[in-house]
Amino acid sequence: MRSIDAIAARSVLLLIFCGVDFCFLLGAYGALRALHISVNWVTWIGGSFIIALSAMVCLMMLIPDSVLHLSNPGSKVVGILAFLIAVFAASQWITRQWYVQVKKSASKWVIQFLKNVLMFLRKHHQFFGWIVAAGAVGHTVFFLPILSHISIYEEITGFAAIGILALMVLLGLWLWIETALRKRRMPKVVHTVHSALTIAFFILLFLHI
Repeated sequence: MRSIDAIAARSVLLLIFCGVDFCFLLGAYGALRALHISVNWVTWIGGSFIIALSAMVCLMMLIPDSVLHLSNPGSKVVGILAFLIAVFAASQWITRQWYVQVKKSASKWVIQFLKNVLMFLRKHHQFFGWIVAAGAVGHTVFFLPILSHISIYEEITGFAAIGILALMVLLGLWLWIETALRKRRMPKVVHTVHSALTIAFFILLFLHI
């Protein structure tokens, strides 16, 4: 069991890491737009690579006595990438709040840039969610055969985090059916539930890492 001081220190470092990740998102988006490279294509290609890597990790676990089976570097990679993409997905709320605060005082260039980033995050929010889910599954599948070598603390926080992620996926599927197929407006309470699940997921993720 980790001490409270250790958890607090690790959480601060992770928050800083999340901030760096968000700045990387803004910088990469701006660079791609400046170079006239399709941000959408880069997103789909990169996301598909992470999903494929997660699938490969799962397939490697089916190969008995394989070196990759015993020490699969991809398991940690997909876990880290899933965390980075989870920050991208959650940054939609941060970007929206930022946009609302500065749209009346900032320059037109800044306002337009933030608006474009916000539209990009909204457009790919569901795709980011699927990437996170795929990465979490690959990371979990790798550790299932060696749970006896993992601390109870990591096991509980890990399964709790992926359990909440599963609820978010089910909620996302229901929302997609209601809004895209049935053309119904999403109730406000759903936003609240989704936000609460997101906060709980990140708290458990911080405790787990």
